[in-house]
Formats: sequence, C-alpha cells, structure tokens
Amino acid sequence: MRLILFILVATIYYASAAGINGSNDGSHYALLRAMVDEGRFRITTYQDYTQYNDYSLYNGIAYSDRPPGTALLTLPAAVAAKILPDAHRMPSRHDAENPKLAYVLLVPALAGAALVVALHYTLLAHGLSRFSALTTVLAFAFGTTAWRYGSMLFSHVFAGLLVLAAVALTLHITRRGQVKPTEGAILGFIAGLSVVVEYSNALFFIALCVYITMTLQRRLIGRGMLAFIAGVALPVGFLMVYNTVNFGGPFTTSYRHVVSFEWARHFSTTFNFPLMDGLPGILWYGADDPAVFGIPNQGIFLLMPVAFIGWIGLWPYVRQRGRETVLVLGVLVMYVLLFATHRTFSAGTSDTRYLMPFLALWFIPVAYGIQAIERITADNLKALLLFGVYGLIFLSVHNIMTQIVFFYNYGFNIWVLQIPFEDNGRLPFIAPRNWAYILDTLFPNQANLPLLWIVLAVGLAAGYGLKRWRT
Repeated sequence: MRLILFILVATIYYASAAGINGSNDGSHYALLRAMVDEGRFRITTYQDYTQYNDYSLYNGIAYSDRPPGTALLTLPAAVAAKILPDAHRMPSRHDAENPKLAYVLLVPALAGAALVVALHYTLLAHGLSRFSALTTVLAFAFGTTAWRYGSMLFSHVFAGLLVLAAVALTLHITRRGQVKPTEGAILGFIAGLSVVVEYSNALFFIALCVYITMTLQRRLIGRGMLAFIAGVALPVGFLMVYNTVNFGGPFTTSYRHVVSFEWARHFSTTFNFPLMDGLPGILWYGADDPAVFGIPNQGIFLLMPVAFIGWIGLWPYVRQRGRETVLVLGVLVMYVLLFATHRTFSAGTSDTRYLMPFLALWFIPVAYGIQAIERITADNLKALLLFGVYGLIFLSVHNIMTQIVFFYNYGFNIWVLQIPFEDNGRLPFIAPRNWAYILDTLFPNQANLPLLWIVLAVGLAAGYGLKRWRT
C-alpha cells in the first residue's frame, strides 16, 4: 500500500511542477548551480535567479540567503543530470532552456511523497485504523500545502520530512526506553540536517533533545548517546564550515547579511509582530506587517479546512498518548506562536508556508478524529459526520488546486473557461474542454512523467536486488 501511495503522490507532485519561478526557489537554485557548475558557494554567475531579492552580500560577494540544505539535498540529482539524457523543457521563469532542470524538480516531488508515506507509517505506529490512517494521509497529500511545495524547490517539504522522521524515530526510541547506536546516529543526523535545511528548526532540535533527556534520563547515557552526537556532528559541522567560509563565523548565517530586508538580519527585528494580531492571521485570516508586505494571509484552517477535524481528535490523542503529545503538540504550538510574531507571516505567498514543516504533526490528531467518527455505532450520525469529513477534504483539495494554478508562471486565465464558441453562446463551466484546460494548467510537467517512473523503477529494482543479496 505504501509503495502505491508513494508512486501516486510523487506522480501528482511531479506533474504539477512548473520549474523555478520565484526569488525563493531561484535562490536555492542559484546555490545549486554554483556548486554543480563552478564548485563554489558564491552565486555571482546565477544571481539573476534570485531576482536580486533573495540573496546575501558579504565582502562584496553575492551568496544565497537561503539555508544550504535544500541545494545540498538536490545536489546528487543535479550532478547525475549532467551525464543523463536531456528531459523535456519545463515552462520555467528561470533557466527554461535548460533540459536538465526536470531532474532537479524530481527531488522535491520524491521528498513530498516520502513525507506522506512517513505520515502513514507514523499513524499506523500509533495504533490507528487503516481507514483513518489512509484517509488522513490522502487528505494531507492533496488537501494541504504539501502538494504545492512538493512541486517546487522550496525548503519546506524537505524540512517537513526531516521533522516528521525525527519525531517518529524519537517516539519509537522512547517507547522502548533505550537508544541503540544505529538509531541514535540516524536520529542525530536527521535532526541536525533539519537545521541545515531550515535555520528555524534549531528550536525543534533543542525541543527534541530536551524531550529525549527528560524521558530517558539515565538510560540515555551510553553508546546510543555518543552515536547521536556523532550523527549531529556531520550536518551541523558542515553548516558551521559553510557559515565560516562564506559569512565569517560558524554561527553567522546567511540571514545576517541579507540585502533586501535588513530587519531580517536579527531575531529581535524579525519576530516582533504583535502576537494577538498574528495569531488570527496564521490560523484563519489576516494581514502581516503593513510596513513590509501587508499581505492578507490564508491561515491553516481557512486554506486547509480539513485541519478542523484535528479538534475532534485532540482529546482522544492526548488521553491515549499522554506524554508523547507534549513533544508533538508542544513543537507545533511553539512554532505557531513563533511565526505568528513574524513580520511577514504571509511569506509573500499568503499560505502560511512557514508552518508547513510542522503541519504533519497536526494531522496525527486529525487521524484520531477520523477514527473517532469511524467508530460511531449510530449509522445516521456516522454517515452525517463522514459526509462532513469528505466535504472538508474536497474543499481543501479545491483550495490547494486553486493556489497552484494561480501561482507564478502557471498562466491560468479564468476567462478562457467561457470563450464564445460557434453559435456565439458561452461554454458552461462543466465542459470537457474546460476540464482539459484546467488539468493541463495544473499539470504542466506531464511530458516528464516517464522520467519519474524510470527513476522509481530503477530504485525499486535496486532495492529488490539489495534485499535478495542480503538474503
């Protein structure tokens, strides 16, 4: 089932990719191109991909202002692309003539699919029913911003995968009450890498360490702890070297030298928006700092109304899992409060994307809510509530599809849906031609799907061969 789920989600996400279209993904891509083509971190040659907005300047040299983790994770695909056949060109705003660009966009699609499968595994590990787990992950895959950022070179889906993987492994370890060396090394590496992908995940890393320490206490001491430290050292060590080489110190990040928004150089001038104004904006609807963007933001429960089901499952989740909810819900609440004070919590995209790395955590109580409805014995009430569940899911999917087709470079034109035809009438909205237009706009990368399927086939064959070799 998970294999089918992975292939389905990766296919939808990859078909939705439209290239590199903004300054944020352009900054990640500029760093990637600099590493692959020039073997260095400075992005002077590729600065136009940042639209001269998302970049940092240190000693007169231009660098990406994004954390380096996203470019690092896509590096293998970009290197391999140099020796692989050309793919179909993508309708990209940046580097559209590059036939290798399609290989780069494979990576967020695969990471997004892995995030969905990881959530499915996590829900089943909680003892939830297969019905509630599968319903929840499908709602998460196509009714949240996971779809949008699984088709773009932003950091959020990578950070989301690493956060959920770290949480799932931590819960597995603490349930057993012992850190095995291999698990400790993997957990340390994942948690450390999450910070390399997204600087703000440093708070998550601290929360994770505190939870493990408080839960295991003396049982933490041993080879497992040493393995955890060793696992952390590799990604965090790389980040410290990266910061030192490019920005003059191990703890000096790219944000300290960002050009476009000087206030973003310091924590105190970035997270200073009034909390009571930011909370409604990040959870429902509201504008961020008018001195910067002043853009109305679609909060979690407005853009993704399926998230409302989490309130139904919150108490069953807390009652059954007790201490574990301190980590899961504590991390989520911490970041809701933090980003509600961010001066640009709309992030210029009006979709609360800063919370995307932690969104899967809320879908654990969503799954508990769906299971609670599933277990209702009164058929009429159960049917009514399930109708409401599916209504919220379909509304969320509609909202995300709308967000995608109206985003940069998708070129959706609503007036095309009612172009006059032969008898000078108007096309009804539900017309085959209109659906074809909508789907072609939503899936601009259909021509490159065989590339994805070949990669998946090779990966499956390699996995099967490795399994046979071990046995």
